[in-house]
Amino acid sequence: MDLLRKINQKIRQAKWKKQCRFGKNVVIDNQVSFEGANRLDNKTTILNTAIGYASYVSEQSFIKNSLFG
Repeated sequence: MDLLRKINQKIRQAKWKKQCRFGKNVVIDNQVSFEGANRLDNKTTILNTAIGYASYVSEQSFIKNSLFG
């Protein structure tokens, strides 16, 4: 099951590749949206969140059900 989860994460990150730069071990779900020029640092989890233009999320952050940027 862990392999399937990793594959799903890579697919989600590929979807947002042009709008966002991802660090290592970043977890996002299907309900996340990015406006562009965003960066998520290492070991970050983002769930059900909309992130505005040019926002940065620092290392080891956990954000759920939020709107910012």
